Amino acid sequence: IPVVYSEEEVREPEVPGWDAESGFQCICPHREDSPHACEKRRRIYGTASFITASFAMAAAGWAVRRLLEPTAAN
Repeated sequence: IPVVYSEEEVREPEVPGWDAESGFQCICPHREDSPHACEKRRRIYGTASFITASFAMAAAGWAVRRLLEPTAAN
């Protein structure tokens, strides 16, 4: 089964430098009402929004190439 994946190692989150040495400060919207607020979670991994799209485009590109390949029946 063809798959798209990354062998990149997980990187631990970095301590933010913008907190003026006062410790982590959650900036999530509606954090007071959320069970998923920073203060209530053990670890929050960052996300680069383009990564998901890159993987989807790689998978879609593979599928399109397979659809366009001439078959033995033709």
